[in-house]
Amino acid sequence: MNMRKSPVKQALALYCHVRKKKNCLLVLLVMACCCTRSFASQVDSTLVTIDLNNASLEKAFIAIKQQTAYRVIYDNSLLKGAKPVTLHASKAKLSLVLQKLFEQQPFGYKIIEQTIIVTPKVATYDNDHTIQYPVKDTVISGLVLTDSTNQPLAGALVNLKGTNTNTITGDDGHFKIKVPSTGGVLVVSYVGYRDRVVFVNPKNSAVLAIAMKVAVTEMQDVNVVSTGYQNIPKERATGSFTQVNNKRFNEQVSTSILGRLEAVSNSLLVDRKTTGGGGIRIRGLSSIEGPKDPLIVLDNFPYDGDINNINPNDIENISILKDAAAASIWGTKAGNGVIVITTKKGK
Repeated sequence: MNMRKSPVKQALALYCHVRKKKNCLLVLLVMACCCTRSFASQVDSTLVTIDLNNASLEKAFIAIKQQTAYRVIYDNSLLKGAKPVTLHASKAKLSLVLQKLFEQQPFGYKIIEQTIIVTPKVATYDNDHTIQYPVKDTVISGLVLTDSTNQPLAGALVNLKGTNTNTITGDDGHFKIKVPSTGGVLVVSYVGYRDRVVFVNPKNSAVLAIAMKVAVTEMQDVNVVSTGYQNIPKERATGSFTQVNNKRFNEQVSTSILGRLEAVSNSLLVDRKTTGGGGIRIRGLSSIEGPKDPLIVLDNFPYDGDINNINPNDIENISILKDAAAASIWGTKAGNGVIVITTKKGK
């Protein structure tokens, strides 16, 4: 009597056949095909009896678990929208029972080995068996304009926030972009204008109008230190120094430079007991027998006159060089510090 072989016996027979040819790749392919057929036939050969009348879907899962080796995995939040089921089946195939149970439900199922996974009907699986939920996209139209003149902006970048979906407006300022059916956030950017963040709802069929505002930017002051020999950026300047710009210099009201400077700069001491410019000290007393006055540089040239003869209203900024690093520029005269004065110039 010639009986039909089971899938496992068929797999073993084919394995022995191909092993003689030493084709390992073919062995793996044959085994995978046979196992797939084995799982499919196992679902069809499993019989269950269910008697439900307007009952919850969870009761059907309990009955399947009690009568078979299959288990059911589901999210409780997903089953909140489940419809009551009515099914009367006696020793019916599990595949047909599942088909009837999920026929009117807003979700589907997936069978992996001996596990039944409840998934949304739009769910798919990637190579790592991770559930993905692709959302249907909707194409919306929009128009990018200027806020002041209502002129269309050509070449504005429109990006769907959190994704790589981008588009550019045409010559008439119009654009089209795909967004999820649940809505999304668009970020519109254009050179010279502030970025606009707009929430879009695909259910609104009207053309989206986005007004862009001009970005008002202020010029930032570049921190430049004047050594009297050259102007260098602050981060490149060596040694210890103090910068006093025009705004800070004019915070004090006085008819002399020293009257304004001593109140807004540190490490500078003015001796009021003496006359002229001989009472200036930078970081205190630096010599006993030699000269004690700092070097004064006016518009990149050493100044030997009285500092109080310089009109304070002509001052643009002042840099005070405090340590021996200034001696590499001005020599021994800079041993007591350097006061670099830059006056206003025509622009």
